[in-house]
Amino acid sequence: MKRLFSTISACALLLCGLAQAQDGGFAKAAEFGSPKLDLNNPQYLKAGAVRTWELPSGPIQAAIVALEGEWGRRATVQLRTEYGLQLGVPARNLRDADLAAVRQWLADNAFAEMETLRHGKVLCRILAVTELSNYELMVHLVQPDGRLRHWPVYRKASHPGERFEARPVPVTQKTLDMLHEHLKRQKELPAAPLTIAESVQEAAACAAIRGQSVVVLFLNNRGSDADKAFRSFLKQYPYASAHLSRRHVFLLAYRGEDGAYPTSMTRELLALDYQLNPQNQYAQMNMTARHIAEAHIEEQSSIIHGIHFMPFPYARDNEPNPSRCYSCNIYLIGNRLSTTPEKLDFNLQ
Repeated sequence: MKRLFSTISACALLLCGLAQAQDGGFAKAAEFGSPKLDLNNPQYLKAGAVRTWELPSGPIQAAIVALEGEWGRRATVQLRTEYGLQLGVPARNLRDADLAAVRQWLADNAFAEMETLRHGKVLCRILAVTELSNYELMVHLVQPDGRLRHWPVYRKASHPGERFEARPVPVTQKTLDMLHEHLKRQKELPAAPLTIAESVQEAAACAAIRGQSVVVLFLNNRGSDADKAFRSFLKQYPYASAHLSRRHVFLLAYRGEDGAYPTSMTRELLALDYQLNPQNQYAQMNMTARHIAEAHIEEQSSIIHGIHFMPFPYARDNEPNPSRCYSCNIYLIGNRLSTTPEKLDFNLQ
């Protein structure tokens, strides 16, 4: 009897889950084989080994966890003791053996120099590279102090005599070669699940913790051409989920059995816009995005509509008041997306 009751309960839960899956709204992560989001802080920097640092005040047992400022005598080395105390030590106060430990930490974290004409030599680790256009790349990077940055970069090498007033950062040929090598390595990323949030609150929290933007894709009904195309895209490019999840967290929206997106979706997306950009007291999505959310756009089998929400820290340094919400279209060819993961930018430019 107990086994029968357990079987009936399991079936009831399964049927309940299937019924919920047909409801309109945001997809569950499990529908795409993704786990529930881990909202712990990601560790982009690997701490160094605990060792003895010879400071002017005396020796101390600690590990290097970050480096602030340009590498050299003006830099500040962030150390953390075994008891959790963190202190900043000027590099000029360190002995040769300690400086060697800093260099080893930089090597262990795979930091390299980007040679730019606007910012000088920038020490960073490249997380991802996106092909925005025939003349521009977007470089997503982490610096030794742990900050995430997103830089548009020219696709052609620049020279010190050239002047640039446009937005992309001019770089040297050596840096371009490094970026193109990273583009090749992206295709060798192991398969990984897509980062999927199940609510706007979860998406906003994940974006804040990871320094990412939020992409909302409207996939019409489950089983629609848009739904099949997006799922086929993830299978066609095994590295796509890992590549995209380095930069974005996704909300995947479906229509309900009545053929419409939930009426609450517009309100939820406005709340998401405000949570990501609380400085904006009058958070408003543009009209195209509102029409999508309110389900006024008819289903088009050749297009996946989307909205790209960019938190303020994600905005570029040289745009004092950037637009933070973009509508984006992904075009289809048959039941496939007409682009590759490297070129899927969600109107990032």
